[in-house]
Amino acid sequence: MIRLPHVALIALLPLELLANPELDDMFSAEDAFLDELPVILSATRLTQPLNESPVAMTVIDREMIDASGARTIPDLLRLVPGFQVGYYDGNSPVATYHGHSNEHSKRVQVMVDGRSVYVPSLAGIPWQDMVVSVDDIDRIEVTRGPNASTYGNNSFSGVVNIFTRHAIEDQGHKITAITGSKDTTDAYYRFGSQLGNLDYRVTVGTKNDDGTDFLNDYTEADYLSYRLDYQIDTDNHLSYQGGLKDILKGDHEPVPDHEIDVAYAFQWLKWEHQISDKQSLSLQYYYNYHDQKEFIKTVTIPDTPFGPFTIDGFSLDSTLNIKSERHDLEFNHHYDGDILRLVSGLSARLDIVDANDVFDEDGEQHNNLYRAFTHGEYTITDSWLFNAGLMIENNDISGTDVSPRVAVIHKLNDKHSFRIGASRATRTPVLWEEHANYRLSQTLTNDGTGTLDPAIQTFLGGTDVLTNQFVISSGNLESEEITSYELGYIAQLLNKKLTLDFKLFKDETDNLIGVVEDVFAPDDNYDVAFGGESSPIADDWQNSFRTEMEGLETSFNYQHSKDFRVYGYYAYIDIQAEMFNPLARTHDIRRFTVSAPTNSYGLMLIKHWQNNLHTSLSYFRVGDMDWMDRTGSTGFDYEDRSAQAYNKLDLNISKIYKYGTEKLKISLTLQNLIEDFYDYNKTRYEADNTTVYFSPDSSISPYGSLQDTRAYLELTYLFN
Repeated sequence: MIRLPHVALIALLPLELLANPELDDMFSAEDAFLDELPVILSATRLTQPLNESPVAMTVIDREMIDASGARTIPDLLRLVPGFQVGYYDGNSPVATYHGHSNEHSKRVQVMVDGRSVYVPSLAGIPWQDMVVSVDDIDRIEVTRGPNASTYGNNSFSGVVNIFTRHAIEDQGHKITAITGSKDTTDAYYRFGSQLGNLDYRVTVGTKNDDGTDFLNDYTEADYLSYRLDYQIDTDNHLSYQGGLKDILKGDHEPVPDHEIDVAYAFQWLKWEHQISDKQSLSLQYYYNYHDQKEFIKTVTIPDTPFGPFTIDGFSLDSTLNIKSERHDLEFNHHYDGDILRLVSGLSARLDIVDANDVFDEDGEQHNNLYRAFTHGEYTITDSWLFNAGLMIENNDISGTDVSPRVAVIHKLNDKHSFRIGASRATRTPVLWEEHANYRLSQTLTNDGTGTLDPAIQTFLGGTDVLTNQFVISSGNLESEEITSYELGYIAQLLNKKLTLDFKLFKDETDNLIGVVEDVFAPDDNYDVAFGGESSPIADDWQNSFRTEMEGLETSFNYQHSKDFRVYGYYAYIDIQAEMFNPLARTHDIRRFTVSAPTNSYGLMLIKHWQNNLHTSLSYFRVGDMDWMDRTGSTGFDYEDRSAQAYNKLDLNISKIYKYGTEKLKISLTLQNLIEDFYDYNKTRYEADNTTVYFSPDSSISPYGSLQDTRAYLELTYLFN
């Protein structure tokens, strides 16, 4: 049963207006824009106002993006009820919906203009590697719930749809420079223009900082992106995007400190054809490339006595190179009738992952995926809508998955609407989970002879190669499953200046994949000989857990006038977990149950003053929680929460000066003004209840990614 905390009543106070409709008349209409709900595309691929969506949605518009002062997309997602955001380290932001996540956000789908950025090699979202500038974003539409019926596998707990601006909206030159805390030095240049029916935009930039205080987590990144929009004729439109990014960043796990080099690139092409005023079709292709090289410092092993022999010492350069490619082709058909609106499509995808020492000897794995989908909206009456969608997918790993969704929307009048819906989604196991064979190997010699004595080779299984296996997947994984039920309510009050959104939900997951420790590793000859184990062992991936989540989310958007806006939200989440695989790690049960804060809420105030002065204040309160790859074990004294409860207060002030057609904008952003905090990992413990490393004052572990007070100054110059 859902337990409604008293603090939720604060968010629900506007409901009292339902009993006093006369209060609406106290507020006169000011402008037409105050009367309209946002029109969204992400819920079903059909354009629809927010109160006709079959699933809970949050829209982060351009005004909110500017007011936040955010440097990363995950920081923008702090504005979404039910989302958790943290920094694994200074260069690795993480965002997820309703918990169940480690550093890779593997149960959330992220799309940029219809292109998935999910990286199959990492099994997740490369938030910091994405080639998209926050400044190029028009809006972000967040589906708060499963949406595999629309976007397919991995649209498991939620979907983040990022829409960039069309090239025609960014004409002229724009230069921006940002400096601030942690030696931050960001800069970018954008240019947009026209050539007949062709509009284009090019953005180049660099992002650099030293990360956080106690970690090796610096960032040095350079990127280029471009967009072209070509209106072929009145019925045909062609869009083309591309980009590349080169990133060098520090890493601290596993020790010793080392660096990671990432090359990321994409190409995206979409053709849209208007058949008639009611029918259109589109054809889209994209290609993603992600190449990550991890250079761990050389590990030196000294000469080691072994019976009558001495095994020669060696230096091991551990270089982990993981490259992934994705090809995706999709066809869509839209029908927009008076009563029935329908979108249907087919797509095919190929994922290729090549990784040394991670898979079998050839190092390369493929996964083919094919899907067919349809989603329809049927207008029963002026006040009743019926939504239904279905996605059928087949892939090489888990076979065929079916993801349906149904919802009924009842508009009580033009101010109040109710929604009830149910959906099912899957997350396909990635190649790493299905085929991993992660190991390190070294050819041994003894007594400086250049070859290993046969007696030692016999002891190592008849080989002179020493192999230590860390992960070996048994395969045959099934897709993770989630079934979601939700009851929603949207109201427009105070002469439609106030929009209230309420969601009550229950989510049931099954077949969640977890780590199984100490499985037999047939190619490992290190553990018995040198590792102190009785048999060769490694970790495995197996379907092991199921969870049940209940809770509520509510948000409000009060547009008092064009100059003053207040947005706020509250989320309550309760998670229960159980383990059905006896070989899995029992302490992961606890990690699931505390993988999202029980209570969280936020508030944003935006004020536009005279003389082009703009201010905003953002406050967030987040309860404590555990990320899935952090500390916390049941039955031990050293239980703790990896992300402590915290209060976050940010202030943004900007001033615009106009000189004819030119503009100069000066912005100051202050973050974390209330307290320092850890939103991902505070400490790490060994089994003897002692911390591994300490900061100079012995108070905290340097594994913690400290979020302290930050200040950033931004200068932007626009000219034609």
